[in-house]
Amino acid sequence: MENYPKAIKSANENIAAKKADVPFECSYAIKGLKKANSDWANGKIKELAKVCYVDLGKVILEEEAGKKNSFCGFRAEKIIKQQKELGVSSPETDALIKSLGARCAPKAKAS
Repeated sequence: MENYPKAIKSANENIAAKKADVPFECSYAIKGLKKANSDWANGKIKELAKVCYVDLGKVILEEEAGKKNSFCGFRAEKIIKQQKELGVSSPETDALIKSLGARCAPKAKAS
């Protein structure tokens, strides 16, 4: 849980700098908070998920939308996956994900 403040700080620095990279502290802090399994920890997970995967996710998805690739970049895939897993999003990130279309659509798993 000591990683929580550092994760928030690092993510906010990346947002301010328009640096399209999720700090490793984000997933590390969320993993640690999940182990606590309390209402307080769940609230902190939602706060952290919003900063790391919605607010910073917007920066990453905007960068991805500006690319002319036929594939989805790793960082954009991670943002989409984490938003879904953590149940966070915003109208802005939803619109960006929609604009990316099929190249960033979830792949069907082979059975």
